[in-house]
Amino acid sequence: MAADRPPEPAVELLELRVLDGPNRFANRPAIKLEFQGDPDAVVRATRDAGELVRHFHHELGYPAPRVTFRRSQDGTRAMAAFAWRRRAIAQAIAGAAARVALGVGTERRELRALRAVAEG
Repeated sequence: MAADRPPEPAVELLELRVLDGPNRFANRPAIKLEFQGDPDAVVRATRDAGELVRHFHHELGYPAPRVTFRRSQDGTRAMAAFAWRRRAIAQAIAGAAARVALGVGTERRELRALRAVAEG
């Protein structure tokens, strides 16, 4: 019966957290994306998500934030965090970046949805 189940993903989004005040990533509010999985794949997905965060900000006409990366001791978890000014759009950008980095969404579809959020 194991053949009937889809394969487990090499990486999963463990947490998307809105940090409201100073935190270990920035001295102002930030968004944190935390991924878990295979050590090599988790670093790749986290870096991709960070680059997508910057790309989506740029495409929407916002200044691209500085993205901070951290990794757990055992290498199975990695985090990307960035400071935010507008909570709703920053949270939407983080979710979109995570979906694209994990291969669940496409850049084009996510950008279209983000434009709707940014305008509204």
